Amino acid sequence: MKEYLINVNEQTLVLTFIPSNNSFAFVNAIEVVSVPNTLISDTAQAAPLPNTYSGLSKHAFETIYGLNMGGPLITPDNDTLGRLWDPDTSFLASKSLTER
Repeated sequence: MKEYLINVNEQTLVLTFIPSNNSFAFVNAIEVVSVPNTLISDTAQAAPLPNTYSGLSKHAFETIYGLNMGGPLITPDNDTLGRLWDPDTSFLASKSLTER
């Protein structure tokens, strides 16, 4: 399963599949979900500081890894879009850094 975030500001969305030479593919389903425009900012902090990058809304983003920040494991059985979200505990240097 692949998941992409694409900013669409038109009334119509057209998807075109163009296969590579000597290849084939099978598309089982396509699900389009509307989300607020504010989900992804158009600018981001770039390295080295203090640079910024603008124009993010003109790019497509592929979801590579689901990480539930501050929460438990979420399985496809209890995620509305059937995704897996791992807890962030194994990435924390110290759990006390997340406590209020």
